[in-house]
Amino acid sequence: MGFGQGLSGLNAASQQLDVIGNNVANSGTVGFKSSTVSFGDVYANTKVGLGVQVAAINQRFTVGNISSTGGQFDMAIDGAKGLFRVQDPSGNILYTRNGQFFNDKDNYIVNAQGQRLTGYGVTGTDLVPLKVPVGNINPQATERVTVETNLNANADVISPGSQESIGTVMLDDLSGTGPQPYYYRIGADGSVEWTDDQGQTTGAGLQPVANTYESEGYEVDVAADGSVTITDASGDPATAFPTGGANVPYVAAVTGTPFDVNDPDSFTHSLPLSVYDSLGNAHQLTQYFVKREGDSATGVSNWDVYYTLNGNLLHDVNTPHQMTFDGNGALQSGAAFTLNIPNPGGAASPAAPLQIAVS
Repeated sequence: MGFGQGLSGLNAASQQLDVIGNNVANSGTVGFKSSTVSFGDVYANTKVGLGVQVAAINQRFTVGNISSTGGQFDMAIDGAKGLFRVQDPSGNILYTRNGQFFNDKDNYIVNAQGQRLTGYGVTGTDLVPLKVPVGNINPQATERVTVETNLNANADVISPGSQESIGTVMLDDLSGTGPQPYYYRIGADGSVEWTDDQGQTTGAGLQPVANTYESEGYEVDVAADGSVTITDASGDPATAFPTGGANVPYVAAVTGTPFDVNDPDSFTHSLPLSVYDSLGNAHQLTQYFVKREGDSATGVSNWDVYYTLNGNLLHDVNTPHQMTFDGNGALQSGAAFTLNIPNPGGAASPAAPLQIAVS
């Protein structure tokens, strides 16, 4: 082996040791990115190799350990991409992964080299050095809330209303349309109220008699416990009407659960957030999402949303905000509305009414 080739190997190995030593020396440096050495062959025109050379020194932009420092201005970038943009006293723009910042005597956010962190200001689209305001800041009431949440499409349906039981019976009313749904509601006193699919208290060929629906001599009786009994004109158990041969299945009554902030069974999901009144006081605004019965034929899902401020309901319990979703989960209605809060501070600290645009 020629002397030149061997010397090139020693030089390349020496540079590799320099890179390794630099990595070890900066193991505690915040934002430091380790490097690796890439080697390449050296060839002459005679195709005889002339040794080895360092082809490149590559930095590895992997995510390091992110830890809490206690510094109020310290930041970290979670991901392989992204850099902090800083400006030196001469106006030159530089980039760094080191997120150790503090405020200088002029309250600009700077790093250890005195370079100012830049970003978007309160107004405008230009990148400017960021300055920390000091002193009293005028309070500003919350005017807008944007909510992004994922509601569980597989959540159980919660029946609304008072503590009553609601069930369904499929009845053939002999009108030629086949079995149709008829609904019964059992009140707290055990009484039964019947309606058809149009919300009418009577249906074609069916007439309510006390807790019973009659058709062609057949009776459908609902007991106070929600059990359903079908008998023919002789009082014998029956499972079908005489014409059409349609079976008469029923859905057992389900007890309705009225909304109550203290009853977790009355809502599906809650989402708290902080809002501020005109005096700068913070209040907890909580949204309660309740899944209601949807339409299996069209794939529409229905949800009610109740709002409380500091635990107090902001509207009548019977008039929640309503949202509908299509079969693909896209919001169809109820995307935006305005929440009016007349006296958010109460008697202790009266504040101007809040009008929050909810999206």
